Amino acid sequence: MLLNLFGSTPQPAQNHSDTPPEIATVVTKIDAEKIGQVLYQGGYYRAYCITPYITLCEEAKVVVERFNKKTLTLLVNPYVSTKFPVDTSQLA
Repeated sequence: MLLNLFGSTPQPAQNHSDTPPEIATVVTKIDAEKIGQVLYQGGYYRAYCITPYITLCEEAKVVVERFNKKTLTLLVNPYVSTKFPVDTSQLA
């Protein structure tokens, strides 16, 4: 089951293309299970979790908040962060 961590739908950004830029996935391997995904919807990056591991869901939420602020850092696990280059003109 997908869980919307934000609880409500944000308003779409103005002057923003509906075509999503390249989407990165936040993964942490516990029993080879994908923990969270960062998806692009309605002009915003949003976090969805498919796991009962609440701490990792919170990490995915933090990642999304950073994406929406154009600080593009993905937490691969609690101890490693990886920065990905991105064309910020694609982010309103």
